[in-house]
Amino acid sequence: MRTRLRTVKTRVIIMMIVFALGVVLLVSTFSFYLVGSFQRRTTVASAEFNLQLVAGLINQDLTSLGALGKWCGTNAQITDYFLKKQVNAELSLRAFDRMREEFMNNRTFNYIHRLIIVDATLEKILQIGNFSGSTQPLTVYNIGRLHDFKLGTLSEWEAIVSDPYSIPNVEVLPMLYPVYHPNNFYSIGTVYLAASTNIITDKLASYKLPEHSKLYLTLGDKSYQIQDGRFLPVGLEYETLQQKISDTARPRTHTELVRTSDGRKYMLVSYPVRSGIVLTQLLPEDYTGTFNGEWAVLLFGLCVLIAILALSVTLNMDRSISRPVALLRKKIDEIAAGDFSPDKTIESDSEIGEVGRGVNRLSREVSELMERRLSDEKHEQELKYRMLQSQINPHFLYNTLNSIKWMATIQNANGIAEMTTALSRLLKTVAKDIRKTVPLREELRLLDDYFLIQQYRYGGSVTLEKRVEDESLLECEIPRFALQPLVENAIFHGIEPKGIGHIVLEVTRQAEDVLVSISDDGVGMSAETIAQVLFDDTEAAASDLQKLGMRSVHERIRYAFGDSYGLSIKSEPGQFTTMIIRLRAQYGTGWSKEGYGRD
Repeated sequence: MRTRLRTVKTRVIIMMIVFALGVVLLVSTFSFYLVGSFQRRTTVASAEFNLQLVAGLINQDLTSLGALGKWCGTNAQITDYFLKKQVNAELSLRAFDRMREEFMNNRTFNYIHRLIIVDATLEKILQIGNFSGSTQPLTVYNIGRLHDFKLGTLSEWEAIVSDPYSIPNVEVLPMLYPVYHPNNFYSIGTVYLAASTNIITDKLASYKLPEHSKLYLTLGDKSYQIQDGRFLPVGLEYETLQQKISDTARPRTHTELVRTSDGRKYMLVSYPVRSGIVLTQLLPEDYTGTFNGEWAVLLFGLCVLIAILALSVTLNMDRSISRPVALLRKKIDEIAAGDFSPDKTIESDSEIGEVGRGVNRLSREVSELMERRLSDEKHEQELKYRMLQSQINPHFLYNTLNSIKWMATIQNANGIAEMTTALSRLLKTVAKDIRKTVPLREELRLLDDYFLIQQYRYGGSVTLEKRVEDESLLECEIPRFALQPLVENAIFHGIEPKGIGHIVLEVTRQAEDVLVSISDDGVGMSAETIAQVLFDDTEAAASDLQKLGMRSVHERIRYAFGDSYGLSIKSEPGQFTTMIIRLRAQYGTGWSKEGYGRD
């Protein structure tokens, strides 16, 4: 069972099933999210539209009632009646008739439960309304029972109260307006208008409230839940979780995601009726309505389509992968058994065919490699034999030079002895030392041997002076045989044409680098010659100048330490030449105090 699970075919089938399930889950989740988001926006927009429609109708009626109350406070017949010191029956009747006329002409008179106008002395009272059931008579003695009744004040729609004179109690919306003096505009009375709460509930008769939703009316700082045509005083307390949950709401609409005191989450939609009056609807946060049948059919069809596509892709990949992989596996087993012959059946235009071509190519290369290995082993044996023979020649040369040295010593030819010793050390260093870089101290000792030979050649016409700023700088690493070509160039091309000269080798520190400069007072070099020596790769440049090894020194230093290091040349024709080597302050750990050339 484990072997089957490890096959590519099984893994591909499992991957396709997981992929199909993942896609179905992703599409389902995304679909539900879109539907939920769309339903939320639709629900908020629907609630906003309904609240706006109801609020507009209520505001129209409240505006008409307010206009009636303000008219009563400025009507001439009413003010004339109140300004008379004595009660005048004719003026009283005229004022009442005019008030009743205006009352009947108001479009909302059916909602006016009680309209009372009283003077400042509480002696003159005008009253009209739509009284249902029994009602107690209103007199100057019981007028104080009116809710929040204050003479000469202005207040509108601040609370829902019970009419104290109606039996049974009737809930009303009270309003107070002052009656103004026609000339001096000070209060001479008060208008009390009590509107039936039906002015609001009638507009909500056809208002469809979703299940578990709540509708509230806010008057100033008081909130009422509207339930079954009644206004229940409640405290609308909640915790705001998210501001503005819908980007489709109008500027006057307020939307929030809230959590009420019972711990449930609601979508809050508020719309102002007018200043101080707000209608608010709470919708359950998980309310998404009922899916239409089309949504379910579409989602089911999408899942079936994805499953069919996944199955077809799985079958196609089974045909495209299983057989080629089986052939590749068979060929690899043959190669492991020693059969390196190519197999054309594993090659095709697909990616697996490319792998097959690679296997065939690898098989041919392995076969060729095995043949080359046999040939190389034979060649290696021949090279070892030749190397053993070549080791005899340097050993013979060192012994010969040693014999010359002792013969010169016996004959008191000290110069020949010193030259022979120096040459022997030079040859031994070249033959045996395989290090790429050596301490500067060893390179200077090698230079001393080379210059000793040149001194015997030129006599005293060439001198060398060494200046070292700090002995610790001599431990800095430098490529092998970097100084000898430069001193050789100074002697052969700088001083020899002039006949006599002096060479100064100076070692100094510059920041984190070490500078080795070689200066001579010879014939100098032109700028073109310097460029050819260091940078020109033309055939003309590949002459004696290049053979001097200066470019080799420059390139070996750059290779060892980086492009910012190397050789630079300053020269004045007929005066001097200075060659400067810039080295990284790098110190090796295998430096030998005994010097170079020791066995």
